[in-house]
Amino acid sequence: MTAQLASAISAPDYYNCQMQPGLVKRQREICRQHPAAMRAISEGLRNAIDECHVQFQRERWNCSASFGVVGPVKGAATAETAYIYAISSAGASHSLARACARGLIPECGCGGGEQTYVTSAAPEGFNRRPEQFIWAGCSDNVKFGNQFTRKFIDSTEKQIMDARHLNNFKLVFKIYF
Repeated sequence: MTAQLASAISAPDYYNCQMQPGLVKRQREICRQHPAAMRAISEGLRNAIDECHVQFQRERWNCSASFGVVGPVKGAATAETAYIYAISSAGASHSLARACARGLIPECGCGGGEQTYVTSAAPEGFNRRPEQFIWAGCSDNVKFGNQFTRKFIDSTEKQIMDARHLNNFKLVFKIYF
């Protein structure tokens, strides 16, 4: 289902969230309310799918099963299912955080915000004074990425998944976020 969503969200009828496959009611609402964030989620899920295929290319299971955080993942609560949740969540969260930093999502901003002075130390053996520069860039908004991803994925969890899947998902967030 994630693969379908990843390709469908970037399709020309992207704004028609009612037509996106694999979304539960609450996810459709989020999709309508936050179309820019959905683009980022789509990108993150595509990256997760690609990375999953790379990581398991020489294994018996190579991410070929129903892959997704949106819609039910077929099968029992297995290590593979937990991995799918982990990599999907991480991909979506990372992509959202990066999109915030690039100013592509109106409802979020920079992760840091304040200018900070950074002193760069010279590598050992060099006779160089440390230099100071001002970091005025926009950091990835990891907090927004994690919160939005959790809200989006929890919508599926509460409506579809059993207690084991919900527990696996919450464990993933404790470990990785």
